[in-house]
Amino acid sequence: MTKVVKDFDCVKMKDELQAQLRREYAGLSNEQMRARMTAKLATSDSPIAKFWRSLQKPTVQRKSRRPTKS
Repeated sequence: MTKVVKDFDCVKMKDELQAQLRREYAGLSNEQMRARMTAKLATSDSPIAKFWRSLQKPTVQRKSRRPTKS
């Protein structure tokens, strides 16, 4: 059996991306990381950012349908 040489190694790519994110967020608190991620998602043109924005809908307060007790 001949082993096929792959041009793309998804595990290597994942490891490289995780290392890049560790460097980028080093020293930040969880709140600071969350704020930075939210800001990136709000301004990015990436497909995942566009999808995330499509899920962000303003919350509307609904009136209760039940009558209140007096």
